[in-house]
Amino acid sequence: MKQFDLGKYRQARIWLDELPDACSFPEDILKFNLSAKYKPKMPTQAAVEVLVPLGPRSMYGLLGCEYRPSSNSELKTAIFCNSSKDRAMTTSLASPFEQIYVGLPVEYGEAVKKGLLLAHQEFGTVAGEFVISHSAHSEISSCDAIFKHLAVVLMRLVNIQNPTDDELISLFPQTFG
Repeated sequence: MKQFDLGKYRQARIWLDELPDACSFPEDILKFNLSAKYKPKMPTQAAVEVLVPLGPRSMYGLLGCEYRPSSNSELKTAIFCNSSKDRAMTTSLASPFEQIYVGLPVEYGEAVKKGLLLAHQEFGTVAGEFVISHSAHSEISSCDAIFKHLAVVLMRLVNIQNPTDDELISLFPQTFG
């Protein structure tokens, strides 16, 4: 896991070939397929967590995925959704006063889907299976916008190989609105 200062008090963590302790069992699974633009690459695990302060409030989210290559011409995507607040995150970028829960509520699952579709339109995808099974959210600081942006960053992360720290930082947008 690497931690980055993105400027303007924004912070991010990136996991490559490992996942944070944020796996949840799905209550619902959003599934869809995308046409693949690129040949499959090596299997990988990746996750991204971000905290974006916005004056008196902030935006928070965490998404993690497993990518498995296949020889077909599409990317099969699954987003695990779970609105349960049974399990709290033990460590996060969020304020210690804020409760962070493992799981992705369905309403944010739709935002993740929009982000993956946006990423697909912008730069294409690799062939295989892309399963978002790790996530965390906050009742106060999470929103559609942050999860849409995290989905784009996660898809970009899976599509690049051996990124430098500067390349990792460049994956994040200048604004998360």
